[in-house]
Amino acid sequence: MMGLCPTECAGFTLQPILSANCKPGERKLWLKRLGFYKCNITIPDPATCANLLALMKPVAPDTPGLVFSNELQGVEIQDPEVIQRELSDSKPEYEAVVSRTINFNDRIAVNINPAGVDTPYYDYTWWEDINNLSNSLNVLFLMTDGSSDFIRVPRKQGSLEGLPATFRTGLSYEKVQNGFIVEFKKGVLKFYGDPLFFNKPSIALNTCPDLAGLY
Repeated sequence: MMGLCPTECAGFTLQPILSANCKPGERKLWLKRLGFYKCNITIPDPATCANLLALMKPVAPDTPGLVFSNELQGVEIQDPEVIQRELSDSKPEYEAVVSRTINFNDRIAVNINPAGVDTPYYDYTWWEDINNLSNSLNVLFLMTDGSSDFIRVPRKQGSLEGLPATFRTGLSYEKVQNGFIVEFKKGVLKFYGDPLFFNKPSIALNTCPDLAGLY
């Protein structure tokens, strides 16, 4: 029987993670908003204040190529889904991540449009537009640690291209007290791959003063 670790495949270097003087700790970072950008756009790695500004506030008559949702509530990031295949009788099954699903709610009602004009149910219009364009959009994450906001871009492995995903959202309702019912938008985002496979935050938006008010 062949071994499970061929010696000719072991010529790599392992890196230590901690020295005896290091103190381990937790990293506080969570998903705050979703960003949607046109699928023909490639966001550099790392992103810069200048190229994000060009996407979020382009020179007229161009329109934005990147927009952000309201702040999210009830975000649930499911475990990655994997496929298993037996490639050899003498080796464990091969596993590969094929998808990962993120559920979220948007509980914020918006009744004013970007021009500052009263527009009842503008959030309906915004989400309907995102739904209708979903096949032509890629998704990124705006993460926060409570003091700074960061961009994290899901990408195809070994590429700067956005990671494909399917998306849907709709209205839902919840009784919070007797006779008191609130409406919210409920969304499901399914990536074809793992959008959180150790891709580091690209840039802290707080370091880009020109982006204030755009996310």
